[in-house]
Amino acid sequence: MNIRKLFLFALVLGTAVIANAQVVINEMLYETFYTSNAGCFTELKGTAGTSLDGYWLVGIDGASGAYDSVALTGTIPTSGYFVIAKDNTVANANQISTVVGWHQAGGSTGGSGDNVVLKNNGTIIDAVGYGNFVGPDASAIWAGFPTDNRYHSAYDPYPAIKRTAPADSVNQTLSRFPDGVNTQDNRLDFRIAFPTPGAANIWDAPTCVDRTLAQIRQNRTNGVPVDSGAYVRVSGTVCFPSGLLQTNNTAINVYIQDQTAGCNLYGISTAWLQFGDSITIQGIVIPFHGRTEIGSAFRQPYFTIINHGPAHVMPTPVDVTTAEMASAGAEAYEGMLVRLQNVQLVSLASGSSFVYPPTASANSKININDGTGQAVMFINKGSNWTGWTTYPAIGSTLTEVWGICDQYASTTAPPFSGGYEFSPRFISDFSPNSSVSETPIHAVVNDFRLESAYPNPFNRTTAIRYNISQGEIADIAVYDISGRLVANLASNLKAGNNVVFWNGRNLTGTTVAGGMYIIKMNGMKHTATMKAVYLP
Repeated sequence: MNIRKLFLFALVLGTAVIANAQVVINEMLYETFYTSNAGCFTELKGTAGTSLDGYWLVGIDGASGAYDSVALTGTIPTSGYFVIAKDNTVANANQISTVVGWHQAGGSTGGSGDNVVLKNNGTIIDAVGYGNFVGPDASAIWAGFPTDNRYHSAYDPYPAIKRTAPADSVNQTLSRFPDGVNTQDNRLDFRIAFPTPGAANIWDAPTCVDRTLAQIRQNRTNGVPVDSGAYVRVSGTVCFPSGLLQTNNTAINVYIQDQTAGCNLYGISTAWLQFGDSITIQGIVIPFHGRTEIGSAFRQPYFTIINHGPAHVMPTPVDVTTAEMASAGAEAYEGMLVRLQNVQLVSLASGSSFVYPPTASANSKININDGTGQAVMFINKGSNWTGWTTYPAIGSTLTEVWGICDQYASTTAPPFSGGYEFSPRFISDFSPNSSVSETPIHAVVNDFRLESAYPNPFNRTTAIRYNISQGEIADIAVYDISGRLVANLASNLKAGNNVVFWNGRNLTGTTVAGGMYIIKMNGMKHTATMKAVYLP
């Protein structure tokens, strides 16, 4: 081989090595659920050991040009992924830079899409464009390589439900498919995907992990769930049904709980959940103003609900005080059904937007106190309470009131603290003139009776109070007027004063016809019955 051919061979070989070693933008999360964009990151992919000296990331606004940049330091780790994170909450972060939240797709505010550019010693070697571009060259400040090197929603694997950035990229990444590929046409190279900083990109449903509600509710010190962002499977019983905050049959904003913990479900589903339904849900764990949610949140294909029908044991309220509701201790009850007793409605909370009673367009926020300290009762305007005429007046004292312990911290970004609220669900959660015994809910009593059903008649759920005498074990069931079994509400109940619920469904989970039904409590020695009327 002559010298000239040897030189050309070496040049080609050297070029191939450089091409293989090229560093590219591999994944980019530029928008999160937090207004501060906490948790954003940009991930590079390249050959392990490649020095990043001389490399820069530059943000380009589609309307105004360059606005932020960061000089990169260090080398590509053995994984092949280098993560530049906005803060230290991002897994596998190699460098921290507050600028990598980037602009949120300028096309939504009149610009023509934005860019993140990777430079090496002043030369553009890669760029990712995102947003609403116009025309083949976007008629904007485009710093891509080549000219049409941009992400486009037409290549989204779920185009019907994930559209052009920014709205549907919240907590989702623009990710190369497959990792590291560079055809120099980002429209082909990138897909919307799940965040995987420092690891291989994924475009299908991530691995679903089984969790209990208690595990879901474990928080870091900043109030963010340990499982935040994880795709989980968890079971529980509905304590806050569909149709209160959303009347759309596809909108889910409910709460589930077990004996240990509770959380919110938020998303889109064909399931319509009633109080007492036993369900299993798969979804993404998300913190929202400190509240732990499991939902679809822009990952709709992976949000599923299986309804197993009425639970064997319905949720019963946990007794709390207003002092507990106002303290950090309320975190233990978040998402659960709780009960306050002898609580005074002190005053309407300050703020021109609050009214009492609630209306279709305005929330109620009331200061309450049971003598242990002041807390907040919040009634959402969307709870279908319009027309409430028998509401307790400000200054009155409620013998008892039930509701959900909720959290709505004042910030959208961590750390989350405070903001705990007591939220009644139905008008029937109030009982200002209740004649119910003041016996503690789990106390042992010496008689055997069905005490009350409230409300009665009912068209959603009725709460059935009972007493079981010492030494008895009982079951409670529903029968029609012909004596046929309709529903089993509870089995093997022990002595005490407690509550079970009936949501108007039969043994197969189907809503019953309107009419009168017999509630029957069968014990070893005694039997008690009462009538309840269901209004469809």
